[in-house]
Amino acid sequence: MQQNGLLKRLVDRGSEQNEREEADVHKLSDIMAVMGLAVVFVGIAMFIACWG
Repeated sequence: MQQNGLLKRLVDRGSEQNEREEADVHKLSDIMAVMGLAVVFVGIAMFIACWG
């Protein structure tokens, strides 16, 4: 009985950590998307500056 409770606690702790890591990954992918958009805008601005 006690062993089962300990196992459950370990599983709960593991799933909490996974949720936190997934949140970090989502945050990172958002940052990467914003950076990608910024690079595209800078590229367009430079293209217009060169050829405009």
